[in-house]
Amino acid sequence: MAEARFGSAMRYGALTYNGEKEAVGGVVMMLKGANSAQVVELVKAKMATIQKSLPEDIVVEPFLDRTDLVKRAIKTVETNLVEGRSSSSSCWCCFLETCGPA
Repeated sequence: MAEARFGSAMRYGALTYNGEKEAVGGVVMMLKGANSAQVVELVKAKMATIQKSLPEDIVVEPFLDRTDLVKRAIKTVETNLVEGRSSSSSCWCCFLETCGPA
């Protein structure tokens, strides 16, 4: 026969802050096709609102902020577009000069 008693379940997925305090983790999921820069700004605004409603000893800290990643990706695309346009324009100019008037 089995014996019924109080116990505790195995704890999975514990999250700590610097290995000292317990913490709570969360993930923000972005919808496909959404503007990532806009999503990051909206999340920051919402987190500021949530922080105000929490007790003073509880602090919301971002673990991974994609703002810098998004800005660098946009800058890379802009640079590549400018470089591609100028190199293709140069090629067209060389081609047109070589052909000359017919």
